[in-house]
Amino acid sequence: MKNITEIMSLIEGIIEQESFSNLLISVGSPHSKARVKNFESNRYLIHNIEKYLNAYSKNIGKLPEWIKVDIVTNTKSIVFNDLLKEMTQIRRNYIDFGITFDDSFKLSFLPEVINANAFMKPKQKNAKQLIMS
Repeated sequence: MKNITEIMSLIEGIIEQESFSNLLISVGSPHSKARVKNFESNRYLIHNIEKYLNAYSKNIGKLPEWIKVDIVTNTKSIVFNDLLKEMTQIRRNYIDFGITFDDSFKLSFLPEVINANAFMKPKQKNAKQLIMS
């Protein structure tokens, strides 16, 4: 990315196309772990994102090389045991939803993180059954 204005223009284009409650922005580079920040949909959203990107750039000394925007379009409350049951019935590494353990998305996992970290692993005695690792 060339500058913050270019990045913000792309993000604004995404935001205009979707109705959502929360937005998670992941920023990073090839040599560091991505940083993920949750933003609530409100009238200060664009300002808050721009402020976050400027702080990141100031901290790291350059713009992020990678930016990923995840939009929370709907949520569903579920009992943890039901979540475990649902996840064990999905083919391994094919989970297409994120999980949050609080309303403010402070403890959240994107689908890519769930799949990459193999939250679900085959049982040792029965490879067709999955367990939460």
